[in-house]
Amino acid sequence: VDVAAGASLTAHNTKNLGASSTLDIDGKLILDQSDAVWNFGNTLGGNGELVKQGTGKTVISTNNNGFLGSTTVKTGVLELGNIGGIGSSSASIEAAGTLYLLAGGGFANDVANAGTFNLGADNIVLGGDLTGAGLVNITHKSILLNGDASAYTGAWDVRSGAEAGMSRATNLGAGAVKVDGKLSLATTVSGHYSWANVLTGTGVLEIELASAANNFTFAAGTGAAY
Repeated sequence: VDVAAGASLTAHNTKNLGASSTLDIDGKLILDQSDAVWNFGNTLGGNGELVKQGTGKTVISTNNNGFLGSTTVKTGVLELGNIGGIGSSSASIEAAGTLYLLAGGGFANDVANAGTFNLGADNIVLGGDLTGAGLVNITHKSILLNGDASAYTGAWDVRSGAEAGMSRATNLGAGAVKVDGKLSLATTVSGHYSWANVLTGTGVLEIELASAANNFTFAAGTGAAY
């Protein structure tokens, strides 16, 4: 199936596209799905736009490294059962949308998050730019925050039993951080580190500085509720 530049194709379920057809998207493919779950098994390519809308859940289990366009989650849930499910496309999560990573590996996609972004598998490395004012939920272990979130003002929630690591302030941005699991800061940069994010929760914040000569402080009021 070819969606040419400037064209738009809307599909509501597997029957509309076939279970295993290859979709070359240079225009716009809209998955308008309100059924409980759509297990999307098609292969994606092209430079166009993939849009998830409707109240249902769409699960992409294929590796789509050939898709170079953009992905927008307007409403409902888009789950990636394969970390390469949306290729290298940038992702935009709107207020009523949820993007859910259900597989480990490197996720270098840029994400503009105004909704909910769930890191729901072990061994995820978040490497792209993160912007917006939504919510990032961390529910699993061995999560590495390695991207640039300096323009992100949304919240982080490290759930009970979850473990995440970071190395610099730009991995979090300016948003509030709730830690009920474990968040580890292991910085290799010499000098003073001042924690500026509002911090809540009942979990563990682990600090490893580059040398004994360095120091760590909380900015005024940031840890008062922790």
